[in-house]
Amino acid sequence: METVLVYFTLGYTVEDDDPARNWQDLENDAAEEIWCLLASFSASKKLGTEGHDRAGDLVCFFLVEKDKIGALAEYIRKSRGGGDDIIYLDHGFSASNFTIVSNPGMSSGIPVLDWEG
Repeated sequence: METVLVYFTLGYTVEDDDPARNWQDLENDAAEEIWCLLASFSASKKLGTEGHDRAGDLVCFFLVEKDKIGALAEYIRKSRGGGDDIIYLDHGFSASNFTIVSNPGMSSGIPVLDWEG
């Protein structure tokens, strides 16, 4: 079955400068939470990460079989919060910017919600 990579960002959406909070643990918890929600669409065994972008959001990715992209897009539409592809998580985190990259060398992708198969 042909697969594509789906990238998204995991970011903190609430203003909170509490130095006592363990941000790494909270980010790890948020990554586990989103993976529990998305794993059923994935051909991967775990969520991959590429580090943080310039905004400080964690860049995540996973493999999806092409025939499951439509179901993933529908799930994102039903789960979205205040934007086209934002899924709000616990502790003030959110997953957003879901993008399909069909070739690993592509510099940009297709938004999951625009996928037409």
